[in-house]
Amino acid sequence: MSKYARKKDSNHKGICETLTACGVTVVDCSASGTIPDLLVWYRGKCGWLEIKMIAKSDPRYTAKQLKWIAETPMPVRIVTNDQEALAFAQTHQGALTSQQKDDLAAFLLRNEGKELFTPKQVTEALNSKG
Repeated sequence: MSKYARKKDSNHKGICETLTACGVTVVDCSASGTIPDLLVWYRGKCGWLEIKMIAKSDPRYTAKQLKWIAETPMPVRIVTNDQEALAFAQTHQGALTSQQKDDLAAFLLRNEGKELFTPKQVTEALNSKG
């Protein structure tokens, strides 16, 4: 397991605490290194959250994380703070669209063999026009 899969972002704990305090069921999956950090469930809605601390000097996404995000049919969102996480948990606000997941899969194919990606690269892939 890479060091990126073992290390939690510094905002991870606070996001989990906020979600739990607001009645969201949280399953921490961050140790897996492949699936997103949190599985969240609120009033019948279930989805995945990938937590990133953008202010951190060296945040990275692994190719395995991005492949899983691109391929899952479930709602998923990449978040940086507790407000984004809570909005997603309660309403799926900000969930990646099917087109964004397709764009992410295409990005990974174009970068086959590369293991780590910056938030800027991922944001550009998600905001591409197909």
